[in-house]
Amino acid sequence: MAEAELRIAPRVHSDRLAEIASLSLKSGSHTPDSTFCVMEAAAYVAGEPWSDHPACVDAVISDLLIRVNDSLPTDQERDRLLKPLIPRIIGTSSGGEISERRAWMVIDWSLRTVLPQIFRLLKMETEAAKWEAMEEFTSSSALARARDLARDLALARDRDLDRALALDLARDLALARDLARARALARELALARAGELACARARALGFTKEEIKDFQDKWDYSFLALVGRMIELKP
Repeated sequence: MAEAELRIAPRVHSDRLAEIASLSLKSGSHTPDSTFCVMEAAAYVAGEPWSDHPACVDAVISDLLIRVNDSLPTDQERDRLLKPLIPRIIGTSSGGEISERRAWMVIDWSLRTVLPQIFRLLKMETEAAKWEAMEEFTSSSALARARDLARDLALARDRDLDRALALDLARDLALARDLARARALARELALARAGELACARARALGFTKEEIKDFQDKWDYSFLALVGRMIELKP
């Protein structure tokens, strides 16, 4: 036990972390009690006042995990994906340049990884290849081509695809004309909800369970890899 505790970040309360381990994470926000979303749990484990944006966690990471927490279909999925992240995200609060770089990491992941995954699930290989081929998104100057692709997609897609994605890329990309709004764009483009709706659309179209599970597995892997990179990002 002592060896395990040595690996826990300094601001993690191991007794509270053990308490969270015995509970299931829930969707939505809650009043102070025994029901927690992932970020409320992080605040509790860190010994902070009740909040879904604890001071010890970078705001961009909080935004992303809240979106994922509320989009996952079951408590079991929240526990599996998000619980292991709680002790790791405590102590990531940075602000300034690091927070902005993390926001662009979310934007890049959303547009060059998740969006192509959704297109491939829906048998839209041409669109997937176009978005994968984009240059890395690290600032608003890289988004001009993405806006053009988003406009083309808006003209070509039908209402079924609208429902599958639940996303207005042309509108959301316009947010990033101002660098100060990188965090807002990252929050809009988390695409967690779009992924779940795309799976529902794929089921309605008769796609196999294996095809849908392959998409979900790739999304899980890429999400965890993204959060890992965000945590490791240093000044």
